[in-house]
Parts: sequence; C-alpha cells; structure tokens
Amino acid sequence: MARFADLVLSDGEAVEAVGWLDGSSTPRSLQLSPSWRPDRRPPVQGGSVDVYLFDGSAAAANDAEGRVRVVGEWREPAIHNARFEAVDANNSSDGGGRLPDGPPGSHLTNPSPAESALLERLLAAGDISWHRVYGSPDGRRTARIGTDRRDAIQNELAAAFPDGVEFTETVWSQADLADAIQTLSAHHDAWHIVAAGGGFRSDPVAAFGLSAEVLHVDPDFADWADSLPSSLLDVTVLVRPTRAIGAA
Repeated sequence: MARFADLVLSDGEAVEAVGWLDGSSTPRSLQLSPSWRPDRRPPVQGGSVDVYLFDGSAAAANDAEGRVRVVGEWREPAIHNARFEAVDANNSSDGGGRLPDGPPGSHLTNPSPAESALLERLLAAGDISWHRVYGSPDGRRTARIGTDRRDAIQNELAAAFPDGVEFTETVWSQADLADAIQTLSAHHDAWHIVAAGGGFRSDPVAAFGLSAEVLHVDPDFADWADSLPSSLLDVTVLVRPTRAIGAA
C-alpha cells in the first residue's frame, strides 16, 4: 500500500484525474468528486480542478459526454497541457454503505431499552466504537460490536445478548475516531478536503471507519494520515501523480 507521502504532488509532474468536463470556456472545469453527477447542481464545493487542454484536445472536449480521464502537467492549482479519453460509465466502485451482516435470517432492529442503556454506556466509556443489534423470527436477539477492548467487555455483552455476540476487533479506539473527525474538520480547507464522514464499509474486516475525499495530497495531510492506525481512514485522492496510478 502506498504511503500518502508518496502521493504529494510537485509542480511540473504528470498527473491523472477522472471526472466530468463542465463548461466550454478555457480553462475547463473538471468535476472530480465521485458524489457529483452531471444532472446534479451545484458542483461539490472544492471538488473540481481547472484543466487547460492541449490544443488538439480542446475542440474534441466540446463533444465529450460522461466521465473522462485527464492526464496532464500539474501546476498548482490546475492541470496544464492536458489530454483526455472517455471512461467506461460502469467503471466505478463504491466501497461504502453496506451494513455488517447479522446471523442468517435475521434483520437489523433497534436495541431494547436495557440493551440501549448498556450499549450507550460502553460507547460513552470508549469501550466500543460501533454496534448493531439483530432480531430473528424465532425471537433470538444478537449483536455485532466493534471494539479494541474485547476482553474487558465480552462477559457483560454476552450476558446482555445470550443468543450471541460477534466482535469485530479494531486496531483503533473510539478516541482515535473522535480525534480524526476533529482533525479533518479543523483542516478542511488547508488540506483540500472535498468530503469526509464515517460509516459502514463493504470490507468485512474493516467494517466501519472514516472516509475522505481530498483534491490532492497536502504534505501535512500526508504526515498525519500516514500516522493513523490501520483501517481508520479510507482516502480517495482525486488528482494523483501518474507514477502512483495502480497503487492502493
């Protein structure tokens, strides 16, 4: 896996970005955020970069529809001498939004008052970072818990959920999560953060964590992100050096 320090851009180096060309003037605006679509206005704040197209590409760009891959020369804050090619509209991925599975046949349900009191107390103490409760047609109730303190809490949770508790052990704590959220918020503009938030992922091991989109990697952001515990933060870098294309 590439370190974020390896993604810091230098003026004059070759970069790549994928998005939607917007407008017809020079420079063209490339809308980069995966959360933006041509039929959605206004554009995502901070989620675009100016593109100065190479002479031979400028005319063709007027007919471009859908997502394009732009390759050019980085001169902060724009891409110069750029060329583009169409990108398969179906060639996109979404690693988020999938809730962790419960036992077969179960469904996500709200905690009972007693269960909620216990879970909220453990959250407040920093003993767990997330939880989900599941109900089954036969009345069984089970829980899935994210924690870095399993040994300290498993007996109490097993008593509250005698039908079963599944633990997803994390290498980061609730305090790490809270500190990261605060840091991202405090450096939103300086670190070119387009979007940030937390939620469940499709990865069954790292089921929950933070995610962020950054326009490009600021050196201070790289130092901070490289120091975080594993799996705490997923980052989508919108303008990347071509030397790093293919690196995770």
